[in-house]
Amino acid sequence: MKRTFKIQGKNSFKFCIEHIKERAPGPLKVTVDDWSDNRSAALNRLMWYWYGQVKKMLFETRGIHVKSEDIHDELVELLLPLDCRTAIDGTQTPQRARTSKMTNKELRGYLELLEHHCVESLNMTGEYTLINPEDLKYKALQDEA
Repeated sequence: MKRTFKIQGKNSFKFCIEHIKERAPGPLKVTVDDWSDNRSAALNRLMWYWYGQVKKMLFETRGIHVKSEDIHDELVELLLPLDCRTAIDGTQTPQRARTSKMTNKELRGYLELLEHHCVESLNMTGEYTLINPEDLKYKALQDEA
């Protein structure tokens, strides 16, 4: 069983050591790396929060029932370029971009496109303006990937 620990202080370090001691009967491979998140949890929460706002606006103004996951899929396909996957034989297959693989900087760029699209194309203004909670967007915008 592979375990990854984020060591931020004495308590997390102690937890990691205790886990190693429990597994001591067999040989273990221990690798130490600098911790880096592909993207911040705050940016991820903001993205899904905005999809919830789009969902609410579509229902209240147009009577459209849609899942947040479907909004995500459609807007990613609309706003982001296709990725290409190269097979062993060298052929390339276009595929939808994946926000889960984005760095903080890439996800911030996507959120800027999303915000612009919601205002310009979906007319999300007034009571439907996307909310930018202080703890989600602005703190996360300072994080660099």
